[in-house]
Amino acid sequence: MEKKTNYTKRYILSFLLLLSIGLFAGDRFYHNHAKALSLSDSKVVKTSSVALQTPIRNSNSLVTLNNSVNSVINNNPGITFGVSINNINDGSQLNYGQTGPMTSASVSKILTATDFLKQVELGNESIDETLDDGNKASVDLNSMITVSDDNAWEALNDEVSYSQLQTYADQLGLTSYDADTNSLSPSDTADLLTRLYEGKLLNASDTQLVLSYMLNANYRTYIIPAVPSYDTVYHKVGFIDDDVNDTAIITNGKQTIVLSIYTDGNGSYDWTARASLIQKITTAVLNYYKLN
Repeated sequence: MEKKTNYTKRYILSFLLLLSIGLFAGDRFYHNHAKALSLSDSKVVKTSSVALQTPIRNSNSLVTLNNSVNSVINNNPGITFGVSINNINDGSQLNYGQTGPMTSASVSKILTATDFLKQVELGNESIDETLDDGNKASVDLNSMITVSDDNAWEALNDEVSYSQLQTYADQLGLTSYDADTNSLSPSDTADLLTRLYEGKLLNASDTQLVLSYMLNANYRTYIIPAVPSYDTVYHKVGFIDDDVNDTAIITNGKQTIVLSIYTDGNGSYDWTARASLIQKITTAVLNYYKLN
């Protein structure tokens, strides 16, 4: 009877010891698992926090932007507007008014510049070569963008050829471009400038070269007056007859957009009024994207 009692006691003590070990192990597993979940959750929160930093937009709704831009367009039926906005932060695009091809005028000088410099990179042209107008290509590139020199533009177009310009635009997917009529849609214009800014058209030095010309480009009375001085603007204006276009890359270092505004006056030549309308659109866009 004593042996049985001792055995029973030993059995109970062993069971309690095993139970204690099991509870301790289970407790460690729970805390370790909880800790792992906590670390995992913190990573998700951190990732989400970073993602929420882009795109940057104002508390004003998209409806407010739409109403503002469409109000300018609808209240001025005598003028044909084409407006396109690319948000480089998230790759989104907004379009208003005319979405098809419009007369590009000197805005397409950006296409000529990038095509010529691409041919230089490929070894087919030289930045130091003398063109038909007697100027070096480097001189004409600068003049074509900064002071919108049409003679320089013609010399560069003749050098690369209009068929090459068309091929280049087609390769980039700028389906609205027509070299014969020099037409381009606002959205394709915005896409061209977006790829330029992102370094997808040219190498780093050539990209900076074109942007430096656009930074100092003339005809600064359209988009630029609506942009705060602390933002950086790379732009190109195009004039022909009663058409006025301005396209710009606008950045504050955190947020970057491309704004392309094409206007056809349909017989109206009131440049001051046109500038005011372009600036109203620009202000609404900058407010939405927190660039003002």
